[in-house]
Amino acid sequence: MSEVTSYESVDQAARELRLGVCRAVFTGAGTTTTAGEATGGRALHVFEEGVVVRGAKGRVLPYRWEQARVVRVGVRPAGSADSRGRWSYGLLSATTPPVVMGEFERIDVWGPALEAAITRATTPRVLDELAEGRTVPFGPVSATPEGLAVDGRLTPWADVTNLRIDDGYLQWRQRGRPVRSSVPADDVPNLLVLVCVADHLAAASPSPE
Repeated sequence: MSEVTSYESVDQAARELRLGVCRAVFTGAGTTTTAGEATGGRALHVFEEGVVVRGAKGRVLPYRWEQARVVRVGVRPAGSADSRGRWSYGLLSATTPPVVMGEFERIDVWGPALEAAITRATTPRVLDELAEGRTVPFGPVSATPEGLAVDGRLTPWADVTNLRIDDGYLQWRQRGRPVRSSVPADDVPNLLVLVCVADHLAAASPSPE
């Protein structure tokens, strides 16, 4: 990790990272407030260009969309205890310590919003890197110019469809047949970016004979 910068306030972090306008604030006390209404304690501030997490002890952790990676934390296989429970989300960045954010209210709103924002900001860069011949890692999984590298094998993009998390693990269909990897959901940062990349490259690849 690069040197971590300390911020005295959410406003300072948002200003220095040029995060734009604050759209909403989600607290850890069971309430959701509009921008500017949150007071004290833990809070998740969602901006146009990123998010700032304020911890219980006042620590301020900012993340820009294009620099952040989001991880689904605590995804359970079907049949396990509390398998109906919604997963939490974690954020990773080269310049900000990792944080898990499951305690904030309305995870059903801000969780998908964070994933969607990071996916929009990150997918074009990943596609550019692959077009230039570089491999892009997603934890233990890699997107290569030729295909998806998982569990020590490479599957051409033309053969990868319906990439997803199912039963707690990364899965896809290869020429119509289900393939279940040994990679748990928790280990794949920016899962939706990988899904978008796979869909794009599969559609652009020649169909297998």
